[in-house]
Amino acid sequence: MVVDPENPVPNPELGPLERRVSITFEEGLALETIDREAMQYWFTEPPQGWQTEKRKLRKAHGVPVDESSDEFRHTGSDGSGRKALGDVRRGDILQGTVVEQLLHHGLRVDVGCVADALIPMRGIETWKAAAVPEVGDRVEVRVVATNDDPLFRFPLVAAPMDEGLAGAIPSAEEYRPSLDLRDVPISRYEEVARLSGREYGSQKVLVMPDNQVTNRVSEKEEFVISDEEIQLFDSIMDDL
Repeated sequence: MVVDPENPVPNPELGPLERRVSITFEEGLALETIDREAMQYWFTEPPQGWQTEKRKLRKAHGVPVDESSDEFRHTGSDGSGRKALGDVRRGDILQGTVVEQLLHHGLRVDVGCVADALIPMRGIETWKAAAVPEVGDRVEVRVVATNDDPLFRFPLVAAPMDEGLAGAIPSAEEYRPSLDLRDVPISRYEEVARLSGREYGSQKVLVMPDNQVTNRVSEKEEFVISDEEIQLFDSIMDDL
C-alpha cells in the first residue's frame, strides 16, 4: 500500500509516534479532546527529519471496540467493581487520576466510581491561566454535585483540592451541568431546564394559516422570541 506522507494511515498498535496519530491538524481544530500525541506529532520535527516522499506501510491491525462502554460516564470498558454513584456524597474527598482533558468542559478524573468526576474548566483563557494537571497525574478532589439522571453528561462534578488550581478556575459550585440531549423529546425541555438550573419559558412561534407556506407577511400570526430564549437555546447548543 502506497501512502502519501501528508495523509498518513495510523497503526492503532503502539509504535512510532507517526503511526499512533490518526488525525490531521485541520481535524484537530474541530475536536474538543486535547490529543497530546497528535500535538507532539504536528509541532515537533522528528530526529530523522520530515518524511517528504511516498512510502509503503504494513497493513494496520484493527482494535476491537467494546460497544457496551459508556464514554459519557467512564473512560474504561465497564463499571464492574467500581463504587456506585449513589454511594458518593456531596463533600466527599476522593483521590483519582486525570484520564482526559476536555477543552470546553474540563478535566475528567477517574475516582474509582462508575462515573468519572469532572473538574469544570471552560475557555481557552482559563486553560492558559491555570496550572492544569496532565493526563496520568494524581489529584485530590471534593465532590460538589452528583446526579444519576441520564440527562447529565457528567453526573459527578468535583472541585480540585489544590488551592492553586482552584483559585485559577471558575467555582465548581456555579457550574451548569452539561446535558446529553440525544434522546430527549422537546416535551421534556422544561424539566431539563429545571434539573440543570437553567431558565425556560413559554415560546411563541411562527404559524401559517391552514398549514400552508406563504410569502405574504400579512398572513403570519406572530413570531416572537425573547433575548432570554435565544440565550437559553445557545446555552443548550453549547452543551451538546
